[in-house]
Amino acid sequence: MKILAFGASTSAESINRQFANFTASQASNSKITDLDLRDFNLPLYSVDEEAANGIPQDAHKFLDLIQQHDALVVSLAEHNGS
Repeated sequence: MKILAFGASTSAESINRQFANFTASQASNSKITDLDLRDFNLPLYSVDEEAANGIPQDAHKFLDLIQQHDALVVSLAEHNGS
């Protein structure tokens, strides 16, 4: 099984990416791809931006990576008390 793991944060100090990779590593006999969102230039979605410039190339690359894997492990940022 091929697993794509990533933390849904672009902070260099976020533990979400580490947590996603640790969780993915618990699946035996799996190949894990460690994705770093900082490697993609993905702006917030905008209908106006898409109409003017199309879908960003990195969005296509991101979708291709997802489609090449059997499973995703995503760790989302949580902001308790802030």
